[in-house]
Amino acid sequence: MKSILKKVGIIVGGLFAVMIIFGAILQGTEDTQEATASDAKAEPAPTVTETIEVEVPDEARAKELDEREAALDERQGELDQRETDLDAVAAEIDEREAAVAEAEAEAAPVAQPEQETNDGGIGDGTHIVGEDIEPGEYRADGGEFCYWERLSGTSGEFDDLITNDLGPGSHVVTIAESDAAFSSQDCGEWTKL
Repeated sequence: MKSILKKVGIIVGGLFAVMIIFGAILQGTEDTQEATASDAKAEPAPTVTETIEVEVPDEARAKELDEREAALDERQGELDQRETDLDAVAAEIDEREAAVAEAEAEAAPVAQPEQETNDGGIGDGTHIVGEDIEPGEYRADGGEFCYWERLSGTSGEFDDLITNDLGPGSHVVTIAESDAAFSSQDCGEWTKL
């Protein structure tokens, strides 16, 4: 029972406080109304105008700068993508070049052993000048597809070729001391003149 009375006392005290605050508000409103009514009867106060300069950022310029920055970011993204694509293409080219080099190495002509004929002539194959064949002028009767070449080296590269010929019938060739090698195929026997 004491707790109920205590609660009722708190509630009554709270209501009393609310009534006091409400009364003060009403009193302030009446004072304000009286002051406003008396001010209305008096002469109006002079109006004071003050000009304040405020710097407002140019919104159009700011928008333009934002758009340009966005465009630059987009271009940078495109450049990054192109660089990635170029790296991938470069890697693919490297792989292809390695495959071509390997294929070229496998397809490089192999020096054919010298084929000597019964009477001391030189047959088909690659012959090293000064070891397998002496410099000088040589003749072969040839075949339908007789091919010969004078070489400055034996790497199999095109740059090693000094001169060459292909065709039917007999052939005459002068092998120089400066030649590294002489090669022939399907020409028959080469005899020194």
